Amino acid sequence: MSIASILAPIAVRAGLKILPRVLRRSETQAGGVAADVIDAVAGNLAIDPTPEAIAEEHRRNPVAVDSALAAAEADHLDALLAVLDQEKADARSDDPVRRRMRPITSAVGLAVLTAVVVTLVADPPRGREVVAGLADLPLMFWAAVLGPAALWFPLRTVEKWKGLTS
Repeated sequence: MSIASILAPIAVRAGLKILPRVLRRSETQAGGVAADVIDAVAGNLAIDPTPEAIAEEHRRNPVAVDSALAAAEADHLDALLAVLDQEKADARSDDPVRRRMRPITSAVGLAVLTAVVVTLVADPPRGREVVAGLADLPLMFWAAVLGPAALWFPLRTVEKWKGLTS
């Protein structure tokens, strides 16, 4: 199960507003902040830093977990809001490539990953061939695939310099 499917419902029941919204974002968008929140909650409760351990502790002691989640949200509020602000900045950007790049790249990446995993599960020998084939693709292909990211990062930096985004 994903972090969002385990922790977001607990955070909603605890009455938190920001944390559940961030947890429901893709792992690439919220992964670092989510990991920090999990570490903070686990440290506060003296349990393993995993969503499953937090969920198990919530079954035993919901008040303590709710309190730890609220404290973690308060302690990491700036980082949590930054995830949501980044999403809004992408949507408001005047640059059509920037506005569409993250969703398109995420969707294509997810489709490729899904296809590889399904192939590995359904037909392991063929899946190994697919993985080996991806590894053997020429450098120009990977440059074309990763090229948009190389364009995006400098544009993002310019926007930061201009103070358009945080």
